[in-house]
Amino acid sequence: MSLRIIDEYGYPATDKQVVFIDDLFAKRDTATLTDTMRHTLTTLSEMIERAAETDKPIIIQMSRRDASYYIDTLLRCRPINSKKTDELNATLGQLPVSRYALPRKNDPDVWDFFELVERKNGRRFMNRLLGSPGDWRRDYLCAELQIAAARAIALDPRASAVAYAKRHRRCAVCDAPLSHPTSIEFSMGPTCRKRFL
Repeated sequence: MSLRIIDEYGYPATDKQVVFIDDLFAKRDTATLTDTMRHTLTTLSEMIERAAETDKPIIIQMSRRDASYYIDTLLRCRPINSKKTDELNATLGQLPVSRYALPRKNDPDVWDFFELVERKNGRRFMNRLLGSPGDWRRDYLCAELQIAAARAIALDPRASAVAYAKRHRRCAVCDAPLSHPTSIEFSMGPTCRKRFL
């Protein structure tokens, strides 16, 4: 891992604090957190993931004081029930890693977009995507919402991935623009289609 933690006042958080925050974020029910804090912790989690995949240092600006605050806040969140964790892992485990689209139950003309992510350690989670391709903001979902979204997608994963591709004209798996006639016809490239066979 290649993290570089800085702080303008010279008291940066330690590597152990940052890794502990990421671990707590994965194992606690964060439904009670503010949207701002969830967004901050999701961004931190993504940066740690990038740091594990590159030799270039990933710079994180966080003071020891802020790190302590995040740790205290996350420790107050209840742990995700191990039964719930098993259910989440089983539900997410049956889906291909991809982006998906689901129509809203109360308004089928409005679509929500999701991204199933798998880390190198095998841990999977489902984010809701807000914005548009190239400028997505990832919204962390609590375990219950991840399970609900995954169950709805699992009814027909390929149809949900195709719905994403049709709305954004990009492959749901690799995010490449769909330009070849065959890829446009199937809403997915030939390699990415194999995930859904």
